[in-house]
Amino acid sequence: MKKIERLQWIEKVFGSGFAIEYIFCKNWGEIIRAIDYFEGRGKGWGLRTDTNTETIQQSYLCPFLFSGTRDAAAKIYQENQERLYYIVCENLPEVLCHGVAELVDAEHIFIEFNDKERNIAQRDMYDRPKNLRRLGVGPSSYVFHMGIWVRSFHPEETSHYGFDKIYYPMIWNRIEEITFSVKTNKQVIIW
Repeated sequence: MKKIERLQWIEKVFGSGFAIEYIFCKNWGEIIRAIDYFEGRGKGWGLRTDTNTETIQQSYLCPFLFSGTRDAAAKIYQENQERLYYIVCENLPEVLCHGVAELVDAEHIFIEFNDKERNIAQRDMYDRPKNLRRLGVGPSSYVFHMGIWVRSFHPEETSHYGFDKIYYPMIWNRIEEITFSVKTNKQVIIW
């Protein structure tokens, strides 16, 4: 699924509060207007990109700015022009944690998260595996996943990190996997 389609899917399935504020852009003029929008509201911004080819798969390893500057955005645009789509989005300078949640069975999800490095991009959470924590969410005390047993907690016991907010939609909709960040106000942003 393309990144813009994924953001639209997140808004539809989880609700608009689960998608980061973003503006979809196709050219430099739209990118500048989007940057002006975020900066005019005193918000930091980042830039995500995806190929504009007719495939349904998003492209990995496309240019990405976690903490955007106009010069860096201009460089990415000059190098790629209309070959890419651009998504200017709110920057998350500090979060409670970044994580990946996977559906284990009809009642449990497995979450791997990094709450030690709060000022990194979600895609960088695996750079230092020693900072990762693992837990299950569901009715059992333990859940077996990826060859290991992990402690499982009832959804309400995980509300500090907002994991209860992702547990129910994942179980109800049988969503296999999501990547997410939790803002300091406990708003969950799904990528």
